[in-house]
Amino acid sequence: VEAAEEAPAEEGEPVLAVSDGTVTAVRRDRLWGGMVEIQAKDGALLQYASLAWPAAVAAGDVVTAGTAIGYAGTAPCEAALGPHVHFAYLREGQNICPPF
Repeated sequence: VEAAEEAPAEEGEPVLAVSDGTVTAVRRDRLWGGMVEIQAKDGALLQYASLAWPAAVAAGDVVTAGTAIGYAGTAPCEAALGPHVHFAYLREGQNICPPF
């Protein structure tokens, strides 16, 4: 996971897509827990990590902003932090502060 913003959350709280796009990857990572990547219509790659497993979407799904893509969980590598969500907004491979 690229450098990301962390947001505390309640365990099981829905995690919503921040932009319209297509789900390009859904996987369970041994360090980061559930992960979802979305290719946004504006060209950005959106990465969500520390999600509970299984995710609510599958690779190839088309989502709109506000679609539940998964649920807040705990990343195994950061279990001491409790439930939270990692979010990264990448443009041309560079992490950019979220534009909202």
